[in-house]
Amino acid sequence: MGLRYLGPIDGHNIGEMIEVFNSVKNLKTPQLVHIITKKGKGYSFAEKDATKYHGISCFTRATGDVIKSDKQPPTYSEVFGDTIVDLAKERQDIVAITAAMPDGTKLNKFSKEFPDRFFDVGIAEPHAVTFASGLALKGLKPVVVLYSTFLQRTYDQLIHDISLDELHVVFCIDRAGLVGDDGPTHHGMFDISFLRSIPNVTIMAPRDENQLRQMIYTAIDCIKGPVFIRYPRGCGLGVKIEENFSEIERIPETIIHGQEIAIISVGDFFTTANKVSKKLTLAGFNPTVVDARFAKPLHAGFYRDLFTNHQYVITLENNTICGGVGSGLIQLSQTLNLESIPRFLTLGLPDSFVTHGDYGSLLRLLKLDVDSITNQILSFIKAHPVIIKEPAKAV
Repeated sequence: MGLRYLGPIDGHNIGEMIEVFNSVKNLKTPQLVHIITKKGKGYSFAEKDATKYHGISCFTRATGDVIKSDKQPPTYSEVFGDTIVDLAKERQDIVAITAAMPDGTKLNKFSKEFPDRFFDVGIAEPHAVTFASGLALKGLKPVVVLYSTFLQRTYDQLIHDISLDELHVVFCIDRAGLVGDDGPTHHGMFDISFLRSIPNVTIMAPRDENQLRQMIYTAIDCIKGPVFIRYPRGCGLGVKIEENFSEIERIPETIIHGQEIAIISVGDFFTTANKVSKKLTLAGFNPTVVDARFAKPLHAGFYRDLFTNHQYVITLENNTICGGVGSGLIQLSQTLNLESIPRFLTLGLPDSFVTHGDYGSLLRLLKLDVDSITNQILSFIKAHPVIIKEPAKAV
């Protein structure tokens, strides 16, 4: 094949690495440099437990112990992990699949409780999806748990192996939306957009940790066909998590009834929508706040009434605005035979890759913090005044 092989080389020997790369960088033929490193090299705790220290918060260097902050709500991942175990105790047909991420997705508890029903396929996400399709065809209830950014690798399998046959496989999509310092390769920016274009699928997004628990139950027990639940990285809101399960209705939920302006939030952006609503109220408006709950299907009857009774529709989503829920609602509005279509402002992640940074800084950079969103809405209303037509005079 014309490859020139060098190695193996000690990847921790910087002098040797520099010498090798200087020797090959100007060669015109293909070069294969084989480098061997040890994960966690130089730090004994990381050498002994590479998985724990792969991505870790603040810890004490002397002992390796994680420094715990004040008591915080459980993370969405932890809520998922506890919920799937609770459901699996009631249903023997639930199996869980992940791709080398049992710890990050919090499936480690499930793997210990139900080792015969847990499958880690390694870094092979497409295989995880096709494997799940086979299990579903045999009557099991596969739950595939992946990070949003890694779900992108499975698009062909999602269409041909799952959706085409309308197989009941539940996908729990962790790290959906902005993930902070992991940066452009790991932001879960695109899942709503690329999943909405697939027929036969249901897509849900919880506004808090209790709703996530109920959505997992709903997806497994109450919906047929492929179901996707997307939830963000980090802690929940601290709401009470109900032990009993209840079905989530496949219709958006109006949290605040107002008039003229409707703010439709998708998933974890609900908290932002609520805060924006309060600022708009101080500015003299009375906005309606809606938790979409479902990114697909979009409930035509609900949105017809909403569009009929509001002049402005604002959508907020932790997903790129290209092909997101906002664009889906614009498309829907054009099919409902409305006397007048409201003015839409779609707010979400940009049509570009987002850099590294802590979550709050990224929101400010993208103008998705509360103040920036409020100002954008006020500017939009000022630039697009609604003209109220007077009744025609009798001739």
